[in-house]
Amino acid sequence: DYNTWSEEVPEDVEELQVGCQVFGSFPTGLFQRLCSNAHKFLRYRWDRGDRALGSTGTRLVHLQHRGDKQTNHDHITMATRGQAEDASDLWAAVLRVQHELELLLKDYPAVVSEFYVTCHHCL
Repeated sequence: DYNTWSEEVPEDVEELQVGCQVFGSFPTGLFQRLCSNAHKFLRYRWDRGDRALGSTGTRLVHLQHRGDKQTNHDHITMATRGQAEDASDLWAAVLRVQHELELLLKDYPAVVSEFYVTCHHCL
């Protein structure tokens, strides 16, 4: 269930997170479409408003939509956790979701967005 993903990253666990900042007006339903489309490769998905948690079979993937009232920009983050030696599997899990979001953003040609990595080991 959703309680298996805590806000705090457990000790000795790495979190890999990719974000997408959407500038200006956030397309209505974009996050919901992403969650729905991610069902193709995320099984056992739990949705909770602006968050979703799904399983690739080997990894949990956490999706979140956050609005920033100060900048009027929205962020979608995609994250997974595991051991550093499993980096390629961690990247594969997150990049599938990122690719799906990139495809969806093509439906909104006027939307300006950029992807970024928040994992401190990846910078």
